[in-house]
Amino acid sequence: MRFRTAVVAAAMMAAALVVPVVTASPANAVTVGAGSYATTRPAGTVGPSNNAGAAVTPKVTSRMAGRAVPTNDWWSSLVFQRFPGNPSTGR
Repeated sequence: MRFRTAVVAAAMMAAALVVPVVTASPANAVTVGAGSYATTRPAGTVGPSNNAGAAVTPKVTSRMAGRAVPTNDWWSSLVFQRFPGNPSTGR
């Protein structure tokens, strides 16, 4: 049992040396509490698209036009139309 514990401990220490640690924060990071968010996308990335690869814009009311749309909730799939020609977006 001791040998097994020692092997597991050694493996964990080796893994800790291999895993890169990201300490630099991007220049566009906005700190909120203990977390942060970026105000721009990383270089080389694109915005939301449908299943055909075409860019999509959020389907929102005039009150929300031009404002950020949260994408971390179930209803974000209603805002960004995944399937072209299908007004209910669907899955």
